[in-house]
Amino acid sequence: MQIQDLMDEKGMYNGKEIEVKSFTSFIEKQILCNQVIDGCLEINENNMVVCNFYMKKLLKDMKIIATYTDLEFGEDSIQEYDFMIQNEIWDYILDRIADSEKNFIDEMINKEIEQRMRVGNSVENILSQKLQQLIDKLPTDKQIKSLSKSLVKDINKLDWDKIPMLRDMYQYANGNQSEGEEIGR
Repeated sequence: MQIQDLMDEKGMYNGKEIEVKSFTSFIEKQILCNQVIDGCLEINENNMVVCNFYMKKLLKDMKIIATYTDLEFGEDSIQEYDFMIQNEIWDYILDRIADSEKNFIDEMINKEIEQRMRVGNSVENILSQKLQQLIDKLPTDKQIKSLSKSLVKDINKLDWDKIPMLRDMYQYANGNQSEGEEIGR
């Protein structure tokens, strides 16, 4: 049943019966937890893994509703969620789910978020990411071959008669030339 089917023409709860399961399978709980975790973890502007706790709360509640009831969210899922909170339908659903189920879901979500943030923000992971970025900037074998061919061509184009003059300019710039000597002789 769609959540909008619970609303009367004034947007109030129309009293339709909602089926709530007190227990669901391990696989369904794992899928629920993974969807919440994947939806609330983000990479911030500093490439750090952070949790959007508003999204975590919203997703967890919505996934519990979808998993433990026969209700489905429509296109206006946020408004439907607000409707369920406002009309205490969310509390009604929670009261009918076993505490062990709710505790398991909370514990698994919190532990996995903590683990992913710890691993994602570890010094090793940050160094690994930076090293990979550096490796990605290194030239490929093809680029190195092209560069070496280009260097050989450029060296062959040099005017070898000007090399002594360049050496003298270098020595003069470094203060290695004795006074009175002229550049280019």
